[in-house]
Amino acid sequence: MAEENKDNPWTLALIAVGIAAVIGLAGLTFRACSGPKLDEAQIQRNKEAVASGERKRMEEAYLESKLNLANIDANRANAENLKLKTLHESRVEANAMTDKQMQDFLEGR
Repeated sequence: MAEENKDNPWTLALIAVGIAAVIGLAGLTFRACSGPKLDEAQIQRNKEAVASGERKRMEEAYLESKLNLANIDANRANAENLKLKTLHESRVEANAMTDKQMQDFLEGR
């Protein structure tokens, strides 16, 4: 009976799908946890604003939090744009280099 299951292509397919599902879920979990985070000082100010119960303080804390998160997102976008720009420029430079120039660069000369 066990040998029959080992040779069954459906068994192998189910195992492969199971492994892919576990990897996919792990990837989604890590991606969800890597979002922008507020710093501890901002979190503390938010808690104090909520504890005070004052609408004005809560609004200020909310605005500060939103601005900080927008700044984090902007920094990430700028970093990604810089990375892509550098990659493009490096490809152009590499295409223009001779083999000797590339060897010298890679060897730190």
